[in-house]
Amino acid sequence: MARLSPAAFGAKWLPRFADNQYQNITEATFRELLQDMQDSQVFIDGLTTNQVLGAPYYVPNVESFALIKPGAIVLGGTVVVGDYVSGGIGSGSEDAPAAPAAPVQYIVVPNETGAIRARRSLSAAADDLVNAHLVLAQGDEDDRVASYLPWSASANYRKGDVFKFTFAGGQTRLLEVDNDMNGGNNPEPTGDDATDDYYTLFASVSAGSTVATITFAATRTWGGINPGDVLTVNDDANGRVIRKGAAPELPATIVVTVSNAYRQPGAPVATTVSWVVTPGTNPTITAVLVQGVAQVYTAADQLANPAHVEGQPKLAGSLVLDANSAGNTTFSVSATDAGSLTKLATATVVVSAKRFVTTSATDPITMSDADLSALLRAAAIQEFSQARQQNRTINVPNGHYLITGWLEAGNGAGVFTLNGFPNGGFPSRVFPFTNSEGFQQAFRASRTGEKQFGTTTLKVD
Repeated sequence: MARLSPAAFGAKWLPRFADNQYQNITEATFRELLQDMQDSQVFIDGLTTNQVLGAPYYVPNVESFALIKPGAIVLGGTVVVGDYVSGGIGSGSEDAPAAPAAPVQYIVVPNETGAIRARRSLSAAADDLVNAHLVLAQGDEDDRVASYLPWSASANYRKGDVFKFTFAGGQTRLLEVDNDMNGGNNPEPTGDDATDDYYTLFASVSAGSTVATITFAATRTWGGINPGDVLTVNDDANGRVIRKGAAPELPATIVVTVSNAYRQPGAPVATTVSWVVTPGTNPTITAVLVQGVAQVYTAADQLANPAHVEGQPKLAGSLVLDANSAGNTTFSVSATDAGSLTKLATATVVVSAKRFVTTSATDPITMSDADLSALLRAAAIQEFSQARQQNRTINVPNGHYLITGWLEAGNGAGVFTLNGFPNGGFPSRVFPFTNSEGFQQAFRASRTGEKQFGTTTLKVD
């Protein structure tokens, strides 16, 4: 029959079981009810994280990425390859792991050229999907960069998409799209943030992703560095050259993830920070710190698993910590081995307002603040972004206004292009928008001057 939410289940069946005055309730009615119950209820013993939106999604190998069902994963979420062996990250280098190796984590990122369809957010409707791609959340920088999709001149990129581009000199870098693009003739990146109006070199920390530095003591003389010198370098190509020259021993690897990596202002601050530490060349880890606090196995941990000796550094675990209620929060995990080689990894929670695009037959300019807030919260198109700039194609129902909503601070009124033509006739209003967390911010809602119908293109600058 159908898989129904609890509310939809009640809405369907309560009216069906009115008094049976006219003998409308038959054996077929009960068979249909039974089928809906089987389709809608969860068998707890058979429940896996792959059935819980936002939880880590497990696949046996990278070939299984193509089998992930549309809407089964969410932007910023984690996909874990469970039986990874060498030949992927690190392949062909001295850092290549021996098979079999630990599971490898990937992060779901938006990219219009991606083959995976992911939900925009945990609260998004099942059909509110965007193109996405899976990128490595661990390994060295070259491998993480290589896992991104390459630049395309014809892609309909959206603001915030990240791609890799190889410049004439052979250097491959990640770049972030500054504004939505129409595709067909995208300008080629220059690599110069000062002069490139379309892309920015991607160096900031993405929500939920892992970045790292390495602190180590030199074990040999190299390039003016003496044994015993303590150095901290970025875990990138340049940093690895220094580390391999002065201290060729490999540090531990750390994977850090955070729950609800993108969230709106007013969202609960509680954040589950999870980590997995894998020893490097030195098999003995002497300390694991989360936000600077030592983490060790407890008596309960040892009871559950005798290999987790009480008082020893906790190589894998989770803590519930508070993020900032406004602004981003970076959580750090460090691991030090018996050779005093320390590795640091971080993951970031991003607090951001959303922007919305929707339609309505009712004029939003005359709506109450509460009704307009409810309209935007229910918008089919909503995404985490505090910028107004966007480029979209929307199917507008007959007799509806096309409506946009964005954070007023830092944006103000937009410059609109409707169906390819500049259009200054977009009435707007600034009002106290209440988001889905109950938090109020000044938002600007704008609508088309006239009601629209059918396929409509909208560009906001």
